[in-house]
Amino acid sequence: MKRVKLFSIVAIMAILAACTKQQDPTVVKFKSEASCSVKVNGNLDFLVKVRVTNSKGNTTITQEGTLPEGITFTDNGDETAKLSGTPTLLGTFALTFKATNNGITTTQAFTLTVNENGANPGGDGTESSPYSVASAKTNQSGSKWVTGYIVGYAWSGSNTEYYFSADTCTMTTNILIADVATETSGTNCLIVQLPAGALRTGLNLKDNAVILSKKVVLYGELTAYFGQPGLKNTSYYELEDGTTGGTKPGGASGDAVLNESLTNQTSFGRFTAISVTGDEVWTLSTTYGAMISGFTNNASHENEDWFISPAMDLTGKAGTLQFEHARGPAGSITVGVTQGWYSVWVSNDYTSGTPSTATWTELTGITHGTVAWGFVTSGTVSIPEANRAANCRIAFKYLCSNSESATWEVKNVVVQ
Repeated sequence: MKRVKLFSIVAIMAILAACTKQQDPTVVKFKSEASCSVKVNGNLDFLVKVRVTNSKGNTTITQEGTLPEGITFTDNGDETAKLSGTPTLLGTFALTFKATNNGITTTQAFTLTVNENGANPGGDGTESSPYSVASAKTNQSGSKWVTGYIVGYAWSGSNTEYYFSADTCTMTTNILIADVATETSGTNCLIVQLPAGALRTGLNLKDNAVILSKKVVLYGELTAYFGQPGLKNTSYYELEDGTTGGTKPGGASGDAVLNESLTNQTSFGRFTAISVTGDEVWTLSTTYGAMISGFTNNASHENEDWFISPAMDLTGKAGTLQFEHARGPAGSITVGVTQGWYSVWVSNDYTSGTPSTATWTELTGITHGTVAWGFVTSGTVSIPEANRAANCRIAFKYLCSNSESATWEVKNVVVQ
């Protein structure tokens, strides 16, 4: 009987504790920037974003302050709101946004600038107007231009393991950039992946401590890196002193006819992989791009594999090709180089199927690397004038034999 009483008391206490336990409080935070600019008589389409943790019911977003004539504010009802319309007056307008959920309200001071040129202080992701770090963290989508100051590096991608120094740095695969050269808060930084090759060689702080606090412009894919807002598959950089590295994509005017990183399925899928001989095929690596190797099951196998671009119209274009590529392993770094096993071709009459059904011209002057797995830039390769026309395609052709083979990796292909 005593045991029953003791159990009953313990059970009752557990029930009471469960009933009095409080859930984590609701947290409301703004995710969008606190300012934007628009050209007078231009089109404004700015999305106000809110993040709610432990949400209870709907989130309402309201606006206070005088909007410029022609601009309206709309609560979308899905933790977003929109400023939209065509402003007719110049000026700077101080606004306040309020987001409320479960009785919790968060306020954000917001500045809307209507000017003559519409320049956005946060940038728009183009070469002429790169994203700021704040904008890049908000707009985590697509391949864009970003600018900021090099302020440190991440040991494992965690905010608690960000180091704002180059002293004793042993990390070569990433850097941190911020909008302020003296930044020491990880929440204000963007973590930048440095792929093997020109980017890693030129920007890692272990070997280049002098670039700490220098401003840099980068081109890459805005996506999460180690679970943080990041810039991955970075393919080009330019430091404030004019030093550059990597493969520069087409400029803000859109003069790149083809610009593919080959590091995601969408980009990789725009090319056509054709296996003429052998069972091996071109495959996708989200880090190294398009890959091909004739070495499987501990043996080399004869292969001929083509990786063909979509059709392009190069009429009136510069007719240049650039890409990054690497080979390996170390024991096979010289295999097939003099025999032309890693070549690039151009055609204007290929449509589909076996490449032998079309006329192809080999492109010359390509720079090949000499260090295993070391990405190098091809150099600016000229496409013959006769091929600068409609239905132009370029193709990466890989060969190997039953006795020798190597892996070939290709990424960041730009045709202008």
